[in-house]
Amino acid sequence: MANRALCQRQKVRTGATRMTSPLTMRSGMPDIHRELSIFSTKYAAAKPLLPDQSLNQYMTTSHKNKTFSTLLATLFGSLGAHRFYLYGKKDVWAWVAVLIFAALFVVVMAQLPQTLLITFLVLFLISFFAGLIAALVIGLTPDEKWDKQHNAASGYASDSGWAVILLVILTFALGSTALIAAIARAFDLYLTGGAFG
Repeated sequence: MANRALCQRQKVRTGATRMTSPLTMRSGMPDIHRELSIFSTKYAAAKPLLPDQSLNQYMTTSHKNKTFSTLLATLFGSLGAHRFYLYGKKDVWAWVAVLIFAALFVVVMAQLPQTLLITFLVLFLISFFAGLIAALVIGLTPDEKWDKQHNAASGYASDSGWAVILLVILTFALGSTALIAAIARAFDLYLTGGAFG
């Protein structure tokens, strides 16, 4: 007993006494599961995973693909397809594009006065070029910024490859060709009254 007490005093003096945690098992090994449970509880209380959204929203939020959005804006941007994909059915500008196209269709089919035809045709062309510009903006947006804007709660990170770059090139070529054709046709109508067809 005396030797044991002496050894304990020497360990205290040299700082070699091993501090035991209250979370230890009888064998002297730490209770890992209990410590992890306490740590995770404290961490969750101090820093929630999603401060502004519930876990259910985090699991159900769909990931918005940047390449697919660019393709929609290039092909069907005049109908607001990309905006329906990104913002849902409540997006006002998407419905404006649909209404312009529907009105133009009605004017053409009903053969209404040419002034209405030109009016809605110009509006449709504006919507068309707006869709191409939106495609360029979407395609050239960095993946990190894109995820921050549209995928903050999806749980996935975008990794765009060469497909979106090719779409941007195609969109630029299509937009340039359409713009030149529109300018040429406008000058033809203004100067010659449509003499060249």
